[in-house]
Amino acid sequence: GAYTVLRCDVTTVSSPSSLDELNCEWKIWGEEFHMERLSSSFQTLHTNLFGVTSSEGSGGDERSFYGGGITSMSGMGSSVQTQSMYAESIEETRHVMNMLLEQATKSICLNSSNDLQYEGTQTLMVTILWTPSSSGQQSFIPLVRGHAAFAAASAPQPPQSSHTIDEQQESLLPLLPTPITACLAIPNQLTPSALSTLPRRHGMNLNLQRQVGSSASAKVSSWCRIRRPLEDPNRYKPPPLDYYHGSVVGEVILVRQPETERGTNIMTYPNDDNFIDTLELLEGLISNLFVVYRDGSVRTAPLGLVLPGYARHLILQELNERGMKADSSKPPTIQDMRDGLWSEVFVTSA
Repeated sequence: GAYTVLRCDVTTVSSPSSLDELNCEWKIWGEEFHMERLSSSFQTLHTNLFGVTSSEGSGGDERSFYGGGITSMSGMGSSVQTQSMYAESIEETRHVMNMLLEQATKSICLNSSNDLQYEGTQTLMVTILWTPSSSGQQSFIPLVRGHAAFAAASAPQPPQSSHTIDEQQESLLPLLPTPITACLAIPNQLTPSALSTLPRRHGMNLNLQRQVGSSASAKVSSWCRIRRPLEDPNRYKPPPLDYYHGSVVGEVILVRQPETERGTNIMTYPNDDNFIDTLELLEGLISNLFVVYRDGSVRTAPLGLVLPGYARHLILQELNERGMKADSSKPPTIQDMRDGLWSEVFVTSA
């Protein structure tokens, strides 16, 4: 099915009128964005499964908007058209979400009943899944399901440094994310054919594992199964060093050969490093990738090649508002890193 995961933050404060009552204020991040992504993802899924779309025959150059820009996507209507087609499903989704938030609120009140002065902020991750109904091709109305779980609270660790820092810098250390190690999704045999057999999201039908045009912009649950070879502990994600540490590798980055190198035989390269240098970096298994260049620009792979994550949308929006150069026209490359053009690399949850 098509799915999305929404972050919902709840701030809990004691009622000013009664100490034995709690007020819970919920903030749902990017609700409209997630409804649009659910609708478009489900339409792509339905097209891949049954070969038709609910907007088939409408004609025209259909385009879909996601917060980082506009891209043409096969089988997808415009944002307004797509949401209109699934208006009832979106309303049902909001009903399911409200029920989950009500249950979460009851759970908070129950857990804090012994602490009348309980106050704080918690994060609830809500997953919504749309699956094709049993009537199959003739029905474009999905079945809506959902579940929620509170995110585990973990304090970020400040980076280790031998340099002296001032008080202002020291106050910011707890806010900095913990650096992770990432690896590239490249095969044992460095050949274009071997690279093409690795799990990937761009240019794949996520349900049938066959080449049918881009599905990278659709968030489909089958990707959780398809990506498993890239989570292999013997190659990509080694097991933790001990009980208290996670895997040495925090994310696996999907890559592809650029158009100019597509189909080139590995034997034409002097060594393996030259082949790797040609690769473009797309996204992580569950994240979007950004590279900050030394000229101040920020580059990320374009839509059609990657999943449009909500955090990706916020970052591109913030960069544009601040007048900073955001380049989502082409993916960053390993060659740029070799040439010393990179300044910083970070990933955001997709």
